[in-house]
Amino acid sequence: MLTKEQIDKLFTFCEKHFVKYYEVQVELVDHLANAIEIKIADDHNLSFEKALEDVHQSFGLKGFAPLFSEKQIAAEKQARKLFWKLFKDQLHWPKVLGFLVLTFAMITISSINILIFKWLFKSIFFAGWIVEICSILQIHFLLSGTGKKFLLGKISEFFSWLLFPFYVIYFPLIPDKNFLPANLPVPSVLFYSILLSLFIIMIMVILQTISSAKKNLIQSFPEVFSVA
Repeated sequence: MLTKEQIDKLFTFCEKHFVKYYEVQVELVDHLANAIEIKIADDHNLSFEKALEDVHQSFGLKGFAPLFSEKQIAAEKQARKLFWKLFKDQLHWPKVLGFLVLTFAMITISSINILIFKWLFKSIFFAGWIVEICSILQIHFLLSGTGKKFLLGKISEFFSWLLFPFYVIYFPLIPDKNFLPANLPVPSVLFYSILLSLFIIMIMVILQTISSAKKNLIQSFPEVFSVA
């Protein structure tokens, strides 16, 4: 059985070999510790350092890189899978009613007063942008408080790119002269109303996905986050 000091050395060893995310470090340290214990049990004269060197060499010339890449891809794939599951749920009955109601409400507002529609359109996009930034910052502060790096930080940044197409459309429209003339044709009203509804749903789903990932992370590593 390895000592706590030796386990700490394994974590340091992983960091020195470019395994920077704690989730991957924990799994790798567990593997290294088991392999080292077996080697030392077979040869009592073998030192911890020599056993670690032998085990590391067994990973080949690329070292921990393939394992690190595999775990990172798996974590991102799992997060994307959760996101799209939650997103598709929003478009199934009866939740799709929310999307339809939002779209119909925007169309109705535009028909009553285009200026109110413009104000709502800009305000909701701006509010969504602020919520997105605050969510990413919240994750950043939570993780930085542990003194460790987690894949969740990278994943939360990835989700912000999902909203990029919306902002590409939105930001050029900020000046009034570029945005929605008073005689806006029906197809354009429908397009902007659907766009706004989709944006709201995307924000909601991203927040749900990040919240779920954060909860799972805290449950998986309570000893780290209890200190944070």
